[in-house]
Amino acid sequence: MPFPIAYIAGSFPSLSETFVYREVRELRRRGWEVLTISLNDPRRTGAPEFADLERGNRIVYGSGCSATLGGILAEFPTHPIRSLATYFTAAGDALAPGEPMRAISRLKLLAQ
Repeated sequence: MPFPIAYIAGSFPSLSETFVYREVRELRRRGWEVLTISLNDPRRTGAPEFADLERGNRIVYGSGCSATLGGILAEFPTHPIRSLATYFTAAGDALAPGEPMRAISRLKLLAQ
């Protein structure tokens, strides 16, 4: 298969996302590389029925602000150019998001 497919969810796996599980499992069975990305820590982990879905799941924000900051600090020394490019992209989005947005929402873009 030419490229991976990414499924991004607020929390993955989650009991309410059963249709996504079927899709992810079927695509993997057919040979596709499927990445699962959870924006936040999954609420329920360790369930046997989710073992295949949890394996390799990437968590973006981790267990709060300190975990996220730790990830940023760990990433920067190994990928400084990519890290700076990401930050400058976020800063550009915060300054000119292309749609009306409150100031607090713009600041959140930098943190996210």
